[in-house]
Amino acid sequence: MTSHKAIELVLSKCSLIAEKWSEHQAFWGDSVAGVYNDINVVAHYLVEQYEQGQTSDFEAIFDVVESILVKAEDEVKTLIIVGLFEDVQNIASHKAFSYEPFEKWLGPISRKYWQDICVFWEQKS
Repeated sequence: MTSHKAIELVLSKCSLIAEKWSEHQAFWGDSVAGVYNDINVVAHYLVEQYEQGQTSDFEAIFDVVESILVKAEDEVKTLIIVGLFEDVQNIASHKAFSYEPFEKWLGPISRKYWQDICVFWEQKS
């Protein structure tokens, strides 16, 4: 699976992301945004949806993320871990609710990588 295919799969589960995704594409125009900029749109979407209490598609999103991690090559795993999980943690850490509420949607593999990020940043502190 390619990074682009992984992003397409995740986007397909984000029921309310169409406007945000269109804005992202318009911003980049004919330039290539890059997969990390693309997945960052999803990270912001997740935090914003949580903040608005609109989490109905979170189970489907995190289920597809888990399935991607099960079979992905290292490049795609890194995109999910650094580009999505770490971005969600960073973005949500500036909110009153922080990033812990997202943990309830994580599958076992996702949870391991999510916690690895937490440990990494705790060691940096």
